[in-house]
Amino acid sequence: MRLGARALLLVLLAAPSFAAEAPLVGFDSQFLPGGTSFFSADGYHLAALDSTATEDIWTVNGKVRARGPRGTFPEGGVISADGSVLLHTVVVPGGVRAALNGRPYGAVYAAIENLTISARGENGAFAAKTPKGWAVVSAQGVGPAFPAQPTRLEVTETSTQYVVDWQKQNWLYVDHRPVRAFVTRTGNGSVVEIDGQRYGPYASVSAVAYSPNGRHWAFQPGDTGRNSKAPAIVIVDGRTAPAHRCACTLVVDDTGRVFQDELLIPIPKGEVHTFYLEGKELYRGGRPPRVATSPDGSKYVYPMLSPFGGSIGMNGALLRKHAPIPLSWSPLVFDGPTEFHYWSVIGDRLHLICATTDGSDSLQTRCAGRSTKNGWALVP
Repeated sequence: MRLGARALLLVLLAAPSFAAEAPLVGFDSQFLPGGTSFFSADGYHLAALDSTATEDIWTVNGKVRARGPRGTFPEGGVISADGSVLLHTVVVPGGVRAALNGRPYGAVYAAIENLTISARGENGAFAAKTPKGWAVVSAQGVGPAFPAQPTRLEVTETSTQYVVDWQKQNWLYVDHRPVRAFVTRTGNGSVVEIDGQRYGPYASVSAVAYSPNGRHWAFQPGDTGRNSKAPAIVIVDGRTAPAHRCACTLVVDDTGRVFQDELLIPIPKGEVHTFYLEGKELYRGGRPPRVATSPDGSKYVYPMLSPFGGSIGMNGALLRKHAPIPLSWSPLVFDGPTEFHYWSVIGDRLHLICATTDGSDSLQTRCAGRSTKNGWALVP
């Protein structure tokens, strides 16, 4: 991404404090995917769709998982974290069907969007366009239909949750049943109702967000204008927390930690975002925040731009001053209490980057072990 002079100046002015720099180690996969391709959530398995003159072929880690006549498989899919299940779609008379590893299942729909799968592949979900509207389909059944497509679709092995905008309210559905409602309009302002509790009224409510596990929620109340004299706050699980005054979106992690994301400068070939926690700026960078939280919740790491170029931040400080930038589709993923990894392109090669949060040897991580043993090999 190319930054303009103003954007670069903002990056330089936003240098965070320093932590002890942790080492990195990278492994060359010797394979740079083209066309339609995507990784599993943990980044260790790659699915790719290739088409010949006569065939469509899905491969996983370089091995054929499904094949059919050309035009059989539309673009788009998702793979379980263990690499065992590929959820995709198949073109059939009258529309499309979902398929697991090339085997169609379920009804025929006009369209299928937002394919999602659990880590072991025991629960797959998607939004389906039915004659009555958009409905979520999962292992727990088919949900009610709505005019607009449900959003924030998340699954575990045994449960499905998503968000629906219905009659000016923001509803969280779990296993196709409404369990939480946000934002009920009244004559005196906006009142939030959740878990039987009422919050407000507020002049306005914005940036409603849920954690991936559905246990935590947050919203930004009141006037977000920069000239307002009221304290800037967010409401997190019913408590008040300090915030930065901005027209931000919220990112809630599974510990209940709430980050604010402000789009600072939109530019033709990229963006510049500011990223806040409890009202304090963590960094400014070229992409929306992608935060990985350690298993015990004590650490959060994220890619960033610093005066040193591509960097990795942790808990508001620089963890690594010089680091390859993760690919847009590659999250940072923890493999243990102090180990994480991500994918990056260096030159024309795809690299798996292994890192630690405590300065320990990256060559001894689970990530490095999988790489050196070719357990994740993309090409046989």
